[in-house]
Amino acid sequence: MLSIVTIICGNLDDIEKTCASMDRQDSIAFQHIIVASGFSPEEKDLLLTRWHSTNRRFIFDQDRSLYNAMNIGLRAAKGSCVLFLNGGDVLVGSDALSMISGKQGKSCMAFSTAQRYEEDLYIRPPCRITNGSVTSCGHQGFVTPLDPSPAKRIYYNESNYISADQEWIRENIKHYGVDLHEEVLSVFQLGGISNRPSTRVIKLQLKAANYRSVVKLLAKIILYAFLRPRLYYYLMARFNRYKILDQ
Repeated sequence: MLSIVTIICGNLDDIEKTCASMDRQDSIAFQHIIVASGFSPEEKDLLLTRWHSTNRRFIFDQDRSLYNAMNIGLRAAKGSCVLFLNGGDVLVGSDALSMISGKQGKSCMAFSTAQRYEEDLYIRPPCRITNGSVTSCGHQGFVTPLDPSPAKRIYYNESNYISADQEWIRENIKHYGVDLHEEVLSVFQLGGISNRPSTRVIKLQLKAANYRSVVKLLAKIILYAFLRPRLYYYLMARFNRYKILDQ
């Protein structure tokens, strides 16, 4: 069985979009864990009523941070492998999970993901491995095995505010190995705080004395400030050599 973990904070439309995508899946058995915070009592009741399912579990207001929420989801997962989809992320089609069931083994699986902004769609490759270093891997397309014992699982480093996501992916690949698949597994919307350059991240990089990253982030902030967001994401896609599709 596959465990799918969704992290969401106070956005009702996004969580409903992800739940609807999950409920269209009929190819394999899966467990859907939603770690949520920032919802009113009325919104919680609505979610529990509208999206009630025997394979879905809501965990409300127990997390301290984003990566702590991901760890809560990892501890609660009962499947043999796990996939993280944020609130608002959706799977491609109603049989997307069949791609996982048809390729599932003892290794991690990295699929392509689609990044959408307005009418543009950017296809992000499963991941790139150069001289043993893994880069450009989106967790929305990353499936990793889970140890049957929660105590032995690989968890997020909650003190790493800059690159905990990529660190977690690298640790899983180091432990389990990885198989790359070009098929697109999921779609997520660009524009959120995690894909906008910010001064907060610059402060963290300065604290870590990572000056090369500071220069790159400053350049991105200047571009984002002077360009329309759509043009900014287009240039970033070109720079990263993503496939670009007009919708």
